[in-house]
Amino acid sequence: MYVRNYKLNNSYIVIVNYNYVHECKKVCDQIRKDRKEAGTIAKPSAKAASKKVAKNKTPKTPINTPVFHKKYGNGKVIGFDECQRACIEFAESTIKFILPDAFEQGHLVRI
Repeated sequence: MYVRNYKLNNSYIVIVNYNYVHECKKVCDQIRKDRKEAGTIAKPSAKAASKKVAKNKTPKTPINTPVFHKKYGNGKVIGFDECQRACIEFAESTIKFILPDAFEQGHLVRI
């Protein structure tokens, strides 16, 4: 039996039995294989696929839109990065926010 001790945060010792881990992995792989052969693995629904497409769209907030943030004050949208996060320029720094979530959660307010 292959066992290894790990010390976490200088207070806990975790003992890992790798034989047990490998046995669990084999069982899980066999279950996945059986389900795949039986055709019972769920495929993403059309609704889930449409949500993925909606997330990839460019947010509808135009560049140079003035915004207000409680901590950073007044700012404006200066662009979007490759992940469609809005780059907002404030007096002290430039911060990235996920839009429209930042507006919905109250982090940003259009002014």
